[in-house]
Amino acid sequence: MRTIRMVAVALIMAALVGCSRAERTEVGQQAKDLGQQVQSAASNTSLAAKVKTALLTHKGLDGAKIEVTAEGSAVTLKGDVTSREQADLAERVAKETDGVQTVSNQLMLRVPAKSGAAGS
Repeated sequence: MRTIRMVAVALIMAALVGCSRAERTEVGQQAKDLGQQVQSAASNTSLAAKVKTALLTHKGLDGAKIEVTAEGSAVTLKGDVTSREQADLAERVAKETDGVQTVSNQLMLRVPAKSGAAGS
């Protein structure tokens, strides 16, 4: 990530040759904002990956069908689980993950259909 930031700054600096002071200031601010956006996106992705790993490796929890997104320290869980206990456990595991402050549990309970049609 540091390399990406350095390359972006180098490209912006090269583009500034011949620009007015006001244009350089504006471009500099845009570069700073872009760097912050990249850093924020990387942090969000990293936290979501940590939570997903915790869900996948927690004994007794099927985390394969759980989608995890992060925004700052807030995590959202979406997807299907087979029981309320699985949903509660997923929420608890997410909350216990380092860096997570809040969890929005949007997991849906999906009961598998019984085999064999009624009336056969």
